[in-house]
Amino acid sequence: MSSRSRVFISFILYGLGILSFLVADLYIVTNSNEDTVSNWAFYKSILFIFGSVCLLGFDQVLVRNPNLIRVILKKFIPQAVIMSLILVSLLMTFNSSIQINAYYLYLNVIIFSFILFLSAVFRAKNLLVLSQFTTNFWKVILLFVVYFSLFESVDFWYLVPLTLVFVIALLAYLMTKNVDSSVKVKQSKEKIRTTGLLFLLHNLTLILSIYGEQFFINLLGNAQISYVLFCHFVVFTPIALSVNGFIGFYLAPKIRRYSSFTLEDYQKLNVKVSIYTISISILSIFLGFYIFKYLYSDKIVMLNYHVMIALFILCLSRGKYTLASVCLGLFAGQKTLALTAKINWIILTFYIFTMVVLLSKFKSIDVVVYIAYLSAIHWCFRLFFSLHYAKKVVLNNTCEGH
Repeated sequence: MSSRSRVFISFILYGLGILSFLVADLYIVTNSNEDTVSNWAFYKSILFIFGSVCLLGFDQVLVRNPNLIRVILKKFIPQAVIMSLILVSLLMTFNSSIQINAYYLYLNVIIFSFILFLSAVFRAKNLLVLSQFTTNFWKVILLFVVYFSLFESVDFWYLVPLTLVFVIALLAYLMTKNVDSSVKVKQSKEKIRTTGLLFLLHNLTLILSIYGEQFFINLLGNAQISYVLFCHFVVFTPIALSVNGFIGFYLAPKIRRYSSFTLEDYQKLNVKVSIYTISISILSIFLGFYIFKYLYSDKIVMLNYHVMIALFILCLSRGKYTLASVCLGLFAGQKTLALTAKINWIILTFYIFTMVVLLSKFKSIDVVVYIAYLSAIHWCFRLFFSLHYAKKVVLNNTCEGH
């Protein structure tokens, strides 16, 4: 299969997954009550946050060096199982009133983390079609399960699709093990673990930036605020964020294939990504405006223009962030990773602290606007520092190449 064909099929699978997740979100929002919508948003945030933590940053290590697959696999399995148990136990202990089955949540988190790991393995091997199938096809099954109301519990809505795709992906991995490189691994186990932890710190700030809003809002029991924000988010952002997500998936293997990725190459790609980001963000907000009017005409939720503007800024920031994130993932040394991780954690801590204060101090629905702008500002700060250090690591890579 040609490279273009693989990219095209990967894009189709990616699009199906994103579209299915979007339709499932919209179906839940338009056909469920406020509590069900907030519970759906909460469960999704838990799954993506906990599943990413269980990866321990190993997915990014594999993108850098596919030769480490077998070494990392031995470390990943026991650590993911233990990490899942700890995270779910802490969640249930912190808020015992949460209407979630701890046992099924534990299974979902473990299986989802395995799916993310297998997807990273396929991506590292440049098996893009398998990678996208593993990452996204469970979302197609999820839509089918939700739409036909096959189960009453959100736990089973996720458990069945994740299990089916995991079994298929595992079989695919066993059939493609011979694709694993036999090149001798030169990195020490300590360096692999350290690099993985640094990527974990980075990825955790990223995943909390994306899903932390709904996670903390629901953890503090603000279902109405969760509902209003989610209703806006699900119509104004999916087009922009989906396209940017695929660009990030596509850029990492593309840049890695460069014999020497220079600052000039980076700047050319940065211009292209910027044009894509601005165009797709405008389109996303424009279409979202009409979708909002159509879907929520008979709902109590009203269009908030401040939230819409904040989400537009968020789309622009996250789109521009894509290339910088990829370059840091590919070229940043341990010192740079440690430094940028500290900066991102400082920004994230301020973001979460401010959000918790807002939720505690303001009880009216007006707090939705403050949180929306807070999220947008948080992404602007994250973008600023990422662009600065991405340019530096690319420049260093260019100098080392010469």
